[in-house]
Amino acid sequence: MKSDQTYIYDTSLTQTICRSDPHSAFNILNHDLKRLTEWAKSWHVTFNPDKTEYVIFSNRHMSTYPILYMNNQLITRKSSHKHLGLIMDEKMKWNDHLNCTITKTNKLIGTIWKLGRQIPRYCLERYYTSYIRPLLEYACVCYDNLSSQQTAQLEKAQRRAAIACTRAYNKTAHVALLAELSWPTLKQRRQYHKLVLFFKMVNGCVPNYLRAILPPTRIQLNARENSRNVASIHLPAARTERFRNSFIPSCVRTWNSLDNSISNATTINCFKNRLKNSLLPTSLRYFHPGYGQPAINHSRMRMGLSALNGQRANYNLIEDRSCPRCAAPNENAIHYFLECPHYSAIRPLIIDKLKRLLHPLGIQVNTASPTAKSNLINVLLHGSPQLTSEEYVYTLDNPV
Repeated sequence: MKSDQTYIYDTSLTQTICRSDPHSAFNILNHDLKRLTEWAKSWHVTFNPDKTEYVIFSNRHMSTYPILYMNNQLITRKSSHKHLGLIMDEKMKWNDHLNCTITKTNKLIGTIWKLGRQIPRYCLERYYTSYIRPLLEYACVCYDNLSSQQTAQLEKAQRRAAIACTRAYNKTAHVALLAELSWPTLKQRRQYHKLVLFFKMVNGCVPNYLRAILPPTRIQLNARENSRNVASIHLPAARTERFRNSFIPSCVRTWNSLDNSISNATTINCFKNRLKNSLLPTSLRYFHPGYGQPAINHSRMRMGLSALNGQRANYNLIEDRSCPRCAAPNENAIHYFLECPHYSAIRPLIIDKLKRLLHPLGIQVNTASPTAKSNLINVLLHGSPQLTSEEYVYTLDNPV
């Protein structure tokens, strides 16, 4: 007959170390470990000292520290520790956590490359937002005080996913790439998550230990403060740049700059909706459908870097921007869709199809003037709010 067994995966002890007297903190920890061992013996619980480790979080370096014991066995000191999925190193630099996260995401981005030409793009985007972005954002409110190099490292991971979803060329402008997908930067996403947590702290929707670190409002510090600043939070003084960019100071600065209609929201859902409208880009639903090479070519032209010589010359990839089919001086989207004689046979069919689709919506299909051509190309590449997703999606008969 088997007996049920219960496992405790993570148990943590913390203690603040005084630099002038580190022995006091270690004596307390050794005492707690001794009591924990005695409790474990009385309740027939076994703690494994070989899997027990400790980390000293400090920017200062001391050559020697006292020793910790458990079950009369020396506990190993580590330079980093993974706690609830978050890897914390002794300097709180977050390099180990970011490297581990990006390694995981790179494997999943490979799946997008394998499926990219077989399923619609919106499925690839959903895969990214469901499986990859949560890894990049896990516990992000804890480590948003990143260096510019670390921030760029995370943004590059999202860029790789964006290129895999759209099949854009590697040289494509980052702004155009994110606009194509309506993805905010990860920095914007971290700011959003931080403000959501801060809203919960301000409104008492968090445990007391989080409420305790919330700075007072300006009206609490100064009764004479102007009434319009009642919701403003006092900004703590920051001596170092790392603390200035940490959770509380950075959230206070952003919170105080929010519009009153956002910070004074009465419910968390109302706050999230207003904050999204203010901080994050709006999704363009008619960019997402379609798959295969025609949809890829369409997206590339929309992002400004495709096989068209004019767009390639804009990125200094080639010098000659002329059309290879008719020798026109600039092969751009207007020339490709509306002017190149190489496609004169198929163009009337496309124009007639557009007229049947757009005229009932009040959109004129006119190629008589440069302005009319530019407006038509804008509808062809970027769609129109008057069109549904189904009306917008049609296959290009002659992909680039």
